Amino acid sequence: MRPAILVILFGLLVGCSPSEPKQPESTTGDSEPVQTSQNGTQEEPPETGSDNPTDPVGPDGPVLVENDPPDWKAEDGSPAQELADKVDDAFRNIGSAYATTSTVYQVPAGKGRGPTEMKFSDSDTFVIDFFEPETRAFRNRIIADGTKTRRLTEGGWTQIEARPDVSVLSEADVEAFPTEFFYEIFARFTEDRDVFGPLVSAWLLGRGGYDVTVEESTQKVNNKDRQYYQITAKTEENGGAEVKIRIDGVRFVPVAVQALAYSESGSPITGMWSASWAFNGKHDPSEFEIPVED
Repeated sequence: MRPAILVILFGLLVGCSPSEPKQPESTTGDSEPVQTSQNGTQEEPPETGSDNPTDPVGPDGPVLVENDPPDWKAEDGSPAQELADKVDDAFRNIGSAYATTSTVYQVPAGKGRGPTEMKFSDSDTFVIDFFEPETRAFRNRIIADGTKTRRLTEGGWTQIEARPDVSVLSEADVEAFPTEFFYEIFARFTEDRDVFGPLVSAWLLGRGGYDVTVEESTQKVNNKDRQYYQITAKTEENGGAEVKIRIDGVRFVPVAVQALAYSESGSPITGMWSASWAFNGKHDPSEFEIPVED
């Protein structure tokens, strides 16, 4: 989708009030929060539905959500491709997991934020709620029951068709990622294809003209040191764009994806998705039942 079209659709969402998801009582067990907040740490996972403390809208205009903590440093030992491949591998092999997520955005037509959640039994059985600016629905839902995957939008339930799994994203997909990542980051579950590895491969091959760097930081989480990595990609092509992918260094799941891009008129578009993960819990199997059959 071209950025100008995205701006129009974003404008339709201004003033919408999201319905807050409920914390499932069935999600129990040995939880392990791994989210970073504005200063890169968070002692406990946030309450479902609470606002994420980071915001892409600063007092001087749109920015990339937050300034980097001072202890981020260049990382040479874990190249971007290796980290991205580990994220794809973590998604392919995900077990029981739960995450509260927050989406924040700003476009010339307005700004907004919304909380959602994700529940996984495994990589074939899950419920993902997500915000997608391409539709007027503030929340989208995808459910997979182990045999089939369906998507709920304002138009009802639809079947999701898999796309070919590629090792390198196309030039068009690379250009679209900064404004369409809200959905693209779930491609492993929704369309049975990797996205982080192929995206970084394309960046490193020069598609989109991106320069790629990797940083690392050690943060205190639950009074324990925990490693985090951040992949940053910047380009001056197609009006300019910047993407940051922050990765937990233990589970290698993404804890934040943020982007800055520009519309065809030169107006900034900013967005951030962030997640607080917990693992080894239990879910009621009924949570993964698709309500309507084809």
